[in-house]
Amino acid sequence: MEKHKEKGLEVTSLKEEWEIIADDQDDNYKNITGDGNPMVSSISFSQEGAEARATVTVYPENEGKQHVELNALSVSVDA
Repeated sequence: MEKHKEKGLEVTSLKEEWEIIADDQDDNYKNITGDGNPMVSSISFSQEGAEARATVTVYPENEGKQHVELNALSVSVDA
């Protein structure tokens, strides 16, 4: 996690990555998407003086491993 504060703005960012290793090769769980593309989901939140966003990306399984990324960012203004 990184935090930066300058001229009344505070920015916090986070990036996490995981490798999920599957021991079960069941076809129902083999690919999160049938077309081979990553699945991307995001959420955002805002209120006066602050905003936050997060994105989760799940990549299709490759050789028994599935890569997952989480990226989050928040920006707030000192009142």
